[in-house]
Amino acid sequence: MRLIQASPDGGEGPGALKETRYLGLTGRERVVSLTADRQMTYAYLKGALSPYMRDYIGVVDLEDAPDGIGTEIFWHSTFFARFPGSGLFPRAILKRFLQRCADGLADTTRDGQKHATSGN
Repeated sequence: MRLIQASPDGGEGPGALKETRYLGLTGRERVVSLTADRQMTYAYLKGALSPYMRDYIGVVDLEDAPDGIGTEIFWHSTFFARFPGSGLFPRAILKRFLQRCADGLADTTRDGQKHATSGN
């Protein structure tokens, strides 16, 4: 993921524009909301999956793990298919991509503990 345009406050918070890359596919996303160390909501604006889906919203929730060690990551998203059956392709791509993102986020947690899940 690469920052394309900083948010109005100059960081990666609400309004920031990011570019994603996966399996040679690119996309643009805008950060909708951010609660530091707890939640980020973003919208997929355009890219390789645009012909197949619309109104994509992703939410990343971070919670303290029940055992008190590490952080649980819940990464979920919703979208609408542009035409009947067109949601199958983005769902397959997103399932792998979101798990990869959750795993990468888990790798960066302070204590290195992984409790990552993703879903659509």
